[in-house]
Amino acid sequence: MFSEIEKEYKKGLQERRFFRYYWPRAIILIAIALALDFGININRWLVYGVMVVLLIFFIIMFFVRDYQRGVRNVGAEKVRQTSRNKRFKLLMKADDEIRISNLITDLRKHNLRTKADIEITMTYFERNRPVASKPNLLEWTLSIAVALSSIVVLAYDEQTGMIDGSKFLSTFGSTMVIAQVFLMPAILAKIISARIASARTKVDSFLVEDLAFIYVNYEHFRKELEK
Repeated sequence: MFSEIEKEYKKGLQERRFFRYYWPRAIILIAIALALDFGININRWLVYGVMVVLLIFFIIMFFVRDYQRGVRNVGAEKVRQTSRNKRFKLLMKADDEIRISNLITDLRKHNLRTKADIEITMTYFERNRPVASKPNLLEWTLSIAVALSSIVVLAYDEQTGMIDGSKFLSTFGSTMVIAQVFLMPAILAKIISARIASARTKVDSFLVEDLAFIYVNYEHFRKELEK
């Protein structure tokens, strides 16, 4: 029951909407970039540059679409009457209200209607909130060492018993390009995710905070929960 609530709830978060929009397009671009580089042998830096430009274009288009979605929810006339520096807050507030309304509908669907039910649900998600873990310096160093060791093995010349410098540079260059092709979409996604998080609560905290808001303002939401 709780896993279903969490799954449905996260579908409406802006960060999850961005990932659903961004990653399918990014994966297609990665596949096309690698095919053009290694299959047709087009200049890899040109291919890489075009891929980055297209990724940035997709990011811009997501925010344009999300803005239009917000305008539809609020109403175009109301948005026009709001000063430009207050429009973002207005759209965020509308998005919050829709998210909480959907959460209330889902709580009611699972027969979680009373204040005690909300408290139990909130406590459950608070206790099961994942703890973020970051790789330490040693882990990063070991990962880089393993990657370089693999390149050295490929560049090793058994006849001379030495590392072939030209082969090493060629292999290293190809590896770096492939790494950039895969890493740049992830880096851009991380930047946008951090940008969204800076304007809002972190994704893992959203559900707990919305449940807390419903709990504190239970009397306001009572009728909607008891429908």
